[in-house]
Amino acid sequence: MDLDEEALIELIETTRDRLLEAYQLHPTFLHPLVIQYSTELDRLLDLYMHKTQTAPSHTPRGGT
Repeated sequence: MDLDEEALIELIETTRDRLLEAYQLHPTFLHPLVIQYSTELDRLLDLYMHKTQTAPSHTPRGGT
């Protein structure tokens, strides 16, 4: 896992936590904060999935 992937995972976790907090304060999916964090989390998860699916499955060994 490289630094960019670690930072992306940390962002996902932070956004997930904020979504849970917003939902606890406003237990409706229609509240603007819940919608905002839910949308951000979806985008981050899509980005992470795209990154992991397009990443090479192995690291070349040695040489040129």
